[in-house]
Amino acid sequence: MGCDCCDKLKHEHNRVSKKDRFLMLLMVLILAAIFLRPFVVMQNMNRGDSFLNYGFYNRAILQYRKAALLSSNENSAYSWLGYTYNKIGDKDKAMTSYEKAIEIDSTDNAVNFELGNIYYRSYQDGDGEDFYEKAIKCFERILENDPSNKNAKLMLDSLNRKSRVKGNG
Repeated sequence: MGCDCCDKLKHEHNRVSKKDRFLMLLMVLILAAIFLRPFVVMQNMNRGDSFLNYGFYNRAILQYRKAALLSSNENSAYSWLGYTYNKIGDKDKAMTSYEKAIEIDSTDNAVNFELGNIYYRSYQDGDGEDFYEKAIKCFERILENDPSNKNAKLMLDSLNRKSRVKGNG
């Protein structure tokens, strides 16, 4: 009692080939990864925060790096990565991480301030005059976003005084 086509094809149209099953599974996995990625990023950030709070800096760095890899447009992963590198004294990696965070969001005053401080300390340590200009740029960017920011004003004043003492101003 079936249709003639079913009798002739022996119900082949009801079967799904292995290739089609594989493609459907792949599509489901891709969609799951897309929808779950923000939760995985948040989980890595939370783990990084916990490790940081307990002083496990290398473990925190690992978690923040995972979060940054999964969400390359999330500046908080890079800013916390920079903070943690700064905490262990690796100012080069801290600068790189903070610079990436500023690339993503140049209006983040906390990141601009931290990066400006690293540049300022590098300038004071005699690592190069280019750090002077970079520090000024960070503090000026803060004042563009928040003209009443007293800390940025103090740092700019301090940089200008140091510059005059060194004969640059």
